[in-house]
Amino acid sequence: MKRHVALILVISILSISLLGADNSDAFNFDAYNLKVVAERVDNGQFIFELEDKDNNLFTVITKDSITESQMKKIIELKDTFHSWKYLTIAQMTFVIFENEIEINMNPKTFEYKDVDFTKYISAGIGFFHGNVTEYRFRLTINNNYPRISGTLTTELEFCEAILAAVQGQSSDITLPSNGETDEYGSNNSSTVVSSDYKRIMEEINSLKETIFTIETELEMLKQENVVLRDDLEKLRRAILVLHNLGIFGNINIVKMKAIERIVSLKEENPDIMQEEAAEILRMENYDINMHEIFLVFSVYFNEFK
Repeated sequence: MKRHVALILVISILSISLLGADNSDAFNFDAYNLKVVAERVDNGQFIFELEDKDNNLFTVITKDSITESQMKKIIELKDTFHSWKYLTIAQMTFVIFENEIEINMNPKTFEYKDVDFTKYISAGIGFFHGNVTEYRFRLTINNNYPRISGTLTTELEFCEAILAAVQGQSSDITLPSNGETDEYGSNNSSTVVSSDYKRIMEEINSLKETIFTIETELEMLKQENVVLRDDLEKLRRAILVLHNLGIFGNINIVKMKAIERIVSLKEENPDIMQEEAAEILRMENYDINMHEIFLVFSVYFNEFK
């Protein structure tokens, strides 16, 4: 009974702050006037919920440490988007890759020339920064899902590109009727062409709708997977703490960096033994004892010797 109560207590503590006990220090967000609101580790990725001095919230996801140039670019892009006249942001996530930063943005409001773009942006806006900043995303306009892509230059040009797509999709295409000549002077089987054209366009739109549905479902599955992995990680950490309580019940937290290093060692060499991992961790100056290494091997890999 006491152990059950302790487990509940540990899980409650973990859900509040345990996962963030020692990770944010390594990223030095204070140097950029950023406050860490929440953090967690999922599938080897560090996920930080941050708040800037203007109370703007955003998320940074990275598998490795963040370089100074990457952090400066994230702040520059964040400030640029928040300075825009026609768009306000509900949520913004920066995902750091080796040669690119991906930005996923959900607008709160986005109105330009009396057109509410939020009605057409159902899956958010995707920006990608490498050497330049590009955008790639889809609009939802009736049964059409046009893809918008280009190089980001100014807010006005970006808005005009979306506006052109919205207005283009809402206009009707008129084909010549039977007996009328087209711009080339031809009047051959216009009705048949028109009928075939409409049928083909209906099939294309149906395929687009199917693709969009599949993409949406996949995105939902990805989000559910993130939640499940997060819950699994919390449970693992709870078990580690429960079995690592001090003699007076004080909580001893296994350092997340050490856990991540053990996982990476296991990925590099699935046959590595606990003693071998302990020696490597000792040489690399990780703060973890043999009992904690045993717990990590037991909980993460189901290895008990």
